[in-house]
Amino acid sequence: MSSLWKNKIARSAVGVGATTMLVATMMFGGGGFNPATAAPLEAQESGVEEPLLDAPVVADSTEELAAKATEAQTGNPDSKQEKAPVAEVPSVSVEEDPKVSVKTDKLNIVEPEKPNAQPVEPFDPAETGAISNKSDVPSGDESVGSPVEMAAVGPDGALKPYVHWNVVDNKGTPVPGATFTFERWSATGWRPSWTGKRTVKDCVSSECKIIDRDPDLGEYLVKWIDSETPGVNPSGSSIIAGNAYRIKPVNPPAGYEWVSSTTAVESNTLTWSGQGQDRILDFGKFVVRKSSFVPVCEAGYVYGLSSTGQIQGVSPTGTVTKLGQAAKSVNSFNGLGIGAGGSPVFAYERSKSTESATIYRYDVNAGTWANTNVTTNSTQNSRTVQFVAGAVNLDTGNYFIGGYTPSGNNTRVFRIWEYNPSTNATVYKGYIATDLKKDDTANGDIAFDSNGNLFVVSGTGTSTTIYSVTAENLANATSEGLIPSSGSKSFTTMKDVNGVAFDADGKGYLSSDNTVYSYDMPGWTNSKNVTSSLSSSTDLASCGSPPTVTIEKYVEGGRVAVTDQFNLTLRQGGENGTEIGTATTTGNANGLQKERVGPLPTVRGVNLHFNETAAGTTNLSNYASSYRCLVDGEQKVQGTGTSGSITIPAGGQAVECRFYNSPLIAQVNVHKQVTDSKGENPEPGANWNVGATAKATTGPISATPNSPTQQTNASGTASWKFAFGASNHKADLSVKELMQDGYDFKKGTCEVTNLDGTTKKTELSGAANNPNVAIVPGDVVDCTFVNTLKPAKVTVGKQLQDFAGQNAKPTAGWTVGATLDPSNANGITISTPETAQTGTNGKVEKPWIVNFPTKPGARAQVKVRETMQDGYDFVGSTCVITANNGSTREQKINAASGVLTGLAPGESADCTFTNKPKPGTVTWEKVDETGSALRGSEWELTGPGSDGVTTAITDCVEAEASTCSGPDKDPKAGGFQLSNLKWGSYTLVETKAPAGYILSTEVHKFTIDGTKPAGLTIDLKKIENEQQPALSLPLTGGLGSQSFFIGGGAILLAALAVLGIRRRKGATQ
Repeated sequence: MSSLWKNKIARSAVGVGATTMLVATMMFGGGGFNPATAAPLEAQESGVEEPLLDAPVVADSTEELAAKATEAQTGNPDSKQEKAPVAEVPSVSVEEDPKVSVKTDKLNIVEPEKPNAQPVEPFDPAETGAISNKSDVPSGDESVGSPVEMAAVGPDGALKPYVHWNVVDNKGTPVPGATFTFERWSATGWRPSWTGKRTVKDCVSSECKIIDRDPDLGEYLVKWIDSETPGVNPSGSSIIAGNAYRIKPVNPPAGYEWVSSTTAVESNTLTWSGQGQDRILDFGKFVVRKSSFVPVCEAGYVYGLSSTGQIQGVSPTGTVTKLGQAAKSVNSFNGLGIGAGGSPVFAYERSKSTESATIYRYDVNAGTWANTNVTTNSTQNSRTVQFVAGAVNLDTGNYFIGGYTPSGNNTRVFRIWEYNPSTNATVYKGYIATDLKKDDTANGDIAFDSNGNLFVVSGTGTSTTIYSVTAENLANATSEGLIPSSGSKSFTTMKDVNGVAFDADGKGYLSSDNTVYSYDMPGWTNSKNVTSSLSSSTDLASCGSPPTVTIEKYVEGGRVAVTDQFNLTLRQGGENGTEIGTATTTGNANGLQKERVGPLPTVRGVNLHFNETAAGTTNLSNYASSYRCLVDGEQKVQGTGTSGSITIPAGGQAVECRFYNSPLIAQVNVHKQVTDSKGENPEPGANWNVGATAKATTGPISATPNSPTQQTNASGTASWKFAFGASNHKADLSVKELMQDGYDFKKGTCEVTNLDGTTKKTELSGAANNPNVAIVPGDVVDCTFVNTLKPAKVTVGKQLQDFAGQNAKPTAGWTVGATLDPSNANGITISTPETAQTGTNGKVEKPWIVNFPTKPGARAQVKVRETMQDGYDFVGSTCVITANNGSTREQKINAASGVLTGLAPGESADCTFTNKPKPGTVTWEKVDETGSALRGSEWELTGPGSDGVTTAITDCVEAEASTCSGPDKDPKAGGFQLSNLKWGSYTLVETKAPAGYILSTEVHKFTIDGTKPAGLTIDLKKIENEQQPALSLPLTGGLGSQSFFIGGGAILLAALAVLGIRRRKGATQ
């Protein structure tokens, strides 16, 4: 390296971290760059220690590099981060690369046309498309290390504090599968050091148990650091915000190499974000790119394999290059197979006259082969073949090998073995039949598409034939069994084919020794010599998945005669084009027939014509015939008749065209479903009466069975077949159901699937009187009635009687409730809240809704109750239950809480609680000044209210209360007790004092109120009377003034007595 380049770099990069310099070196380093260490070769060879990078290397643009250089010179006043010392920049030569120029004022780098990495910073997840997760990635080992079309979704998996980072490709797409080491800085002991090394693998599970807690692919989050497997619920030592940590990239994802430096990144060169311990540290993004040892899967790329184990890549232009290293100590290498995305890659070494195969695996990271030590000896169990073929299933990643039984055998078959990398073992799958004759020379190869369909290509001289095995038939193959296959027509191609490959455009490639030809499939047309520069190639492979076409047969509704059969034909180029393949059905099974044409690889844009003809005893006029074609599962083409055509559109991958034949009948199925009261959890409705009738609009029609109604079976279905006189006849269909008690019609539909796959739907309006549905031969009609089990309703009300137990009236403000009794069956529910208050009409505003499970016999037991209020007595409760047919029944509830039993779906229960107010009681005692009882007093009680009546009360003096005939029921002299008083305000006054005592003029007021504590029992306590004073007699002698006073007093007393008698008489009256 020149001193000029060293000096310019040193002057222009003052303060620039080693990150920027290493990016420049990686992208443009003319002096030599080792991607394994991310350091210039000169620095490695001289033994200079690599500088510690400030952050993970990302491919900055020239503007960003220049900005960083300027920032390093001028400083960043806004940054509070303490920068690490600038490492010495390794020497780099620039004179040899004219694309790199340097000035003293700034670093100016002109990017080459194909830099090592494209800029990925700044990274905006929103620009990369929809965020994805693990479910977006195919399962299996092949997913790890493959780029995922998703954006980084941000760290998740633990609470702060934590550290995190990402691994992405040069487009910012996360790439899973890399490993790192993690360490913490320990200042304890006599020698501070980095310690606690942990290996951090990428968690790709929804439940992370390892040190990486972030389940998103390519995203890493470290929180707990006691071990590499903290478990689901970790504890122990964890990240402390502000402490020093470092991570180091170790292994890139499979099939990738590091673009970023693999030097450790320390946290003290970065900034924690957040406050206190609620902080996180972002170590940044680590960039990877596809390893150059990985096969390319784009259209036009194929790979040959020499007998000495060297993979030879062939580009679309025919350029041949070696890929990786040759396998060691082999001389009969064959069976090259390449998986989806370029990995895994397998081949085998043949021995024992090619009758034994030892499997090797190619390391796409290192470009080397390794022996799996798995050998398949075909001579065992009488399965002798000459191994000639190998391929990786693009769907599963498993490796398949096979070969033909040797010449000289009367029956020449192709036997297949499957190698599973996860178990490192092979199993024999079975064999396919071929058209090879006893002495034919057999060679060829196998290949797969991305759906797992197998193509066995047989080459005999210049004749080439494809035997297709569907993924389903291959998966269901059992040892020793014949695997169903479909053979194409034989086509003239190149001579002595020993290898085959198909690319993503549908082209076929054949090889023989050093030559590769390409063809347009499926007719092996447009032959082109791709290359003649292979070196002794024994096989050919690719990892592209070709578009395919398949022609199948479906018998709908059975054969008219059990011996009826059908011929299928596929042609390229129209009705009279080149015949590609044929098939003829066998047997008498309904549904999809096992015989088919294909699947066969095909290019897009070519016209493919297919047709069917009668075979066996078939008369096609006795059938309705149509076809439908699906492109990648979506129906694109359909028609009526026995022939059709399709051109695979751009982007189309798998085309399946299927003929449908049906006798001249329409199949009508009436389905019954019932749901619970919420309209959920549908179940088949068995033993329901449903009906279907058809009225012909063209030609005759008849029904089987002839009855217009049937009962549904255990699956909830009743079926009819309506037979027409010809394929162009038509009819109108009408369906109905007979409703059962406790159900409501929820919805109904009739969906007609025509024989060509098109559908039309008619909504049903109710159980009967529905719109007519037009039907023709070949239709399959599915009509579905959905009924909902009716909920039950419970209403609770309140009424109050008067004190006499009469004149009940609704009352508001009372708390009532309804809940399920514990004796209910599972699945029954009731609405909430449990209680509510009655309104002015005496009822709750909303009734309680009882929902039933999907069980016709379900019955509910509902506990109804009232909350008693002070001052009232329970009288009774009656529930009136109205059934679906309008009939009613009653249940008595004999307490403030009771169970309403046997409530059925659709019934309504109206429960009313009746109460009456409790009467009041007032007591008092008539006593003298010493507290002794006084008999003989009389009283008047007025009330309740201002218009109340007046009641005269005399003191009852009896042996017991039952003999008291007046209002006073206290038999004790001077004791008073008045019962059965209505609620309200009262006034009590004394009208006659006990003999010898002065009448009390005090007015006693009280209120009877049952809603208040002690409001029903009023005690007026003791009411005293004052004793009258004794009379004074005059002294003997003359008539003094005293005699006049005495006489006047006597007259006054007499007058008062007369007045009292009159008042008493008035009161009595």
